[in-house]
Amino acid sequence: MNTLTDIGILSPADITFYPSGEGFLGARLGERDVPRVTVARALPFSHPERYLCIQDEERHELGILRDLRDFPEDQQQLLRGALRMRYFSPRILEIRSVKDKMGYLYLDVRIEGGDRVFAVKDFSRNLRAIDAHRLMITDVEGNRYQIEDIDALDIKSRRRLEPYLL
Repeated sequence: MNTLTDIGILSPADITFYPSGEGFLGARLGERDVPRVTVARALPFSHPERYLCIQDEERHELGILRDLRDFPEDQQQLLRGALRMRYFSPRILEIRSVKDKMGYLYLDVRIEGGDRVFAVKDFSRNLRAIDAHRLMITDVEGNRYQIEDIDALDIKSRRRLEPYLL
């Protein structure tokens, strides 16, 4: 018996992914067909394509993919699509204003594809540095936005954000 399989690591020989309709991802594990699976990152920021948890519809873990790149290209594309849907987080390109009102920060930003105004509560927990340059912002509705490089923002945008960075 394979030791890696015993601890839940899935290889391309163990699992095959397929589009199951209506935007869902299905999987076949040997003889077992799971028409709807979820892909979640075990280490979302440090290794975005490594250690991916595969779960069934009831959130029971089916196993872990060590590295997405171990799978054939068509499987990689399906998995990347599922990850994009789960971890949708538009990039902030400009910060037009930041207003602090009644414990909420209201940000008026330009993102990929348009403009957005959103509120952030408890900015010390919801404005999170991913590394020295990247920032993740979570609004009150649970939507995530990212700034890929704080230093690449225009000077006005950086100045508007700086008082809230810890």
